Amino acid sequence: MNKVLTVFYIEKALIVITGIILLMLFFNGDSIDLYWFIILIFALIFGYITKKVGIKKEIYTGFIWGYFLGFIGLIIVCILPTEVKENKKENENINNKYENLERLQKLKESGAITDVEFEIEKQKLLR
Repeated sequence: MNKVLTVFYIEKALIVITGIILLMLFFNGDSIDLYWFIILIFALIFGYITKKVGIKKEIYTGFIWGYFLGFIGLIIVCILPTEVKENKKENENINNKYENLERLQKLKESGAITDVEFEIEKQKLLR
């Protein structure tokens, strides 16, 4: 299953379970229950904030970090590096390399560069 979809389902399950617990605590009325009610509300708030920050960095587990760790989770998501963008850059470099090789081949076929020049440029690109 897709990682983003799995995280989405975990996030929704946490929200539903938290909602059920909050309803149970709200109608019970004890002072201890009020304490847990406030904690769960803050868990949802930090989960939502951390999710929004994480999505900007293409980190899709932000809600889980914020829900369970609160402010610390928010700090962790802010510090985590964005790996997806690095992978995209590597893919773009590979695509550019092959496009440049095709361009060099066309120049060689048209006679604009010699075979020796083609080989030299090809070796530069493949490094």
